[in-house]
Amino acid sequence: MAIDPYMISVGAQVLGGIFGAKAKSDEANKAIEIGNLNAESLLELGKKNSSEMVRISGLNADAVTKVADLNSKSVINTAFHNSMAHVESTMMNLSLDQMDNIELINRHIWQEQQLQGAVRAEYGASNVRVGTGTPLEVLVDTADRARSERVFMINRARAVSEMKARQGTQRAQLTMMEGQTAAQTMLAQAAIQSSVIREEGLSRSTMYVNDLQRQADAMRRNTQAYALTAKNQGMASLISGITGGINTWVANS
Repeated sequence: MAIDPYMISVGAQVLGGIFGAKAKSDEANKAIEIGNLNAESLLELGKKNSSEMVRISGLNADAVTKVADLNSKSVINTAFHNSMAHVESTMMNLSLDQMDNIELINRHIWQEQQLQGAVRAEYGASNVRVGTGTPLEVLVDTADRARSERVFMINRARAVSEMKARQGTQRAQLTMMEGQTAAQTMLAQAAIQSSVIREEGLSRSTMYVNDLQRQADAMRRNTQAYALTAKNQGMASLISGITGGINTWVANS
């Protein structure tokens, strides 16, 4: 039995439409698969880069803290040595003052002795006995005045030394306090800066991931749109093939 050529034409048109629709469907499915893979790859790469951003910001924050810690220790160490320099300078000055005061007292004693000797010599030249009466009173009064002057000199020297010691101690303490305050301020500022660096790194990381998520979503949408167009084209091809086959069959019936 011979095959009607018109039936062959109808079958070819229908099969062409079916194969065309399947090809477009396969193309759409492949496009969706590739689009999803690309989107997932983009997000996976984004997660790695995001983690690296956070890690680097953490390293930078730690570096700021470590540098501040080293600088603060250096500041405290410098303050300590400056403070000790004030103490040593004060002690040296007090030692020199003590030497000067001892020399002044010794000279004062020597001058007193010279004065008493002069009084004895003067009264001796006048054939007056120094051990009784007015000459003795003069010597006693001279000695009393000299002792009073020495007591004043000693008390004044002690008061001046105590004042200088207090001033030196206060300078040393103030220098140390200033160093400690500067070190604490440095550490506090570093802690704030470190926290800001970490927050900025986390924020950049989050923004980066969100941006990639939007790109991946857009990629999926574009792929879905392309797949839908391909499927519509396949359906149109199927309908065209079937319609063409029917028209051919009707026209030759």
